Parts: sequence; C-alpha cells; structure tokens
Amino acid sequence: MPDNTRPRSLAEKFWTTCLYVFGGVILLTLAIEVVKNIWVYLLIGAVIVLLITVGIWWWRRRNGWN
Repeated sequence: MPDNTRPRSLAEKFWTTCLYVFGGVILLTLAIEVVKNIWVYLLIGAVIVLLITVGIWWWRRRNGWN
C-alpha cells in the first residue's frame, strides 16, 4: 500500500492547479472548435426534434390520451 499521506507542498498544489486549468482551457477550446464545425447539423437536429415534439403535442391535444 503506497504511503501518500504526507501533506502536499504549496508548490505542488500550485502546479497541479495550473495543470488542471491548462487542461480545462485546452478541452474548452477543442469543444468550441467542434461545435463551430458541426453547428449546422446541430441546428438541423434541433429543428427536427422541435417538429416532432410539436407534432406529438398537437396530435395528443386533438385526439386526447386514448
């Protein structure tokens, strides 16, 4: 069993936090680039889902729950 119960130094905490922030910025940048490349497909999918939802709502309102 590893003995890692020692208190972490301030420098270790600082560099770990820097690494997490840097990794988060990289992942956020990549996610934004992906969304910029596929926004048209996401918009088409949202419109299709909206049309299906409105169609089901209209059909249930017209015909009841039976």
